[in-house]
Amino acid sequence: FVAEFCVPGVEGDLWFELDVSRTALGGAVARHRLLDQAPSQRELERRIHQVRMSATDMAGVGGWSLDIRTGEIEWTEEVYRIHEVELGAKISVAQAIEFYAPEARDAVRDAIAHSIETGEAWDLVLPFDTAKGRRLWVRAMGRVQFVDGVPVYLYGAFQDVTERHEEARRQKVNEQRLEMVIDGSRDGDRKSVV
Repeated sequence: FVAEFCVPGVEGDLWFELDVSRTALGGAVARHRLLDQAPSQRELERRIHQVRMSATDMAGVGGWSLDIRTGEIEWTEEVYRIHEVELGAKISVAQAIEFYAPEARDAVRDAIAHSIETGEAWDLVLPFDTAKGRRLWVRAMGRVQFVDGVPVYLYGAFQDVTERHEEARRQKVNEQRLEMVIDGSRDGDRKSVV
């Protein structure tokens, strides 16, 4: 069985989780761990987190979180959709980074490490390959959450920006072509004057 209990303290209550299970030989093993917050506070934060994740999906922006201590990743439906991965599939941190194009993976790793070290957020637009092999451009944003000065969670947003990226690329090409035409017409004007 699993139970949570409180030990009152001078500087505030401490909450523990106790997990007791049977061994193969009929004995019992008890494990305990200190919880970050009281159960009601954790439940409230979980509900708020679910509402935020749902809202981002509706806006076409996925949400994600990573428990640094356990390596457990949580994605919204939109993040699964962008990755073209079955909803609910368990993905490790290493697997998640492998979706980025090879030339972008170090940028992701560096951004995460820098955030954990400094507390600064990141906002990157990078090439990305889905599980079905489609090349996309994604915007990956994230930040770290500290508890008592220790980095505990990473969380952020994830968005397919392929259309926007391609439109910006086409715009740049058109601007370069226009500039070449204008430069060419100026050269022609000078030649006719000389």
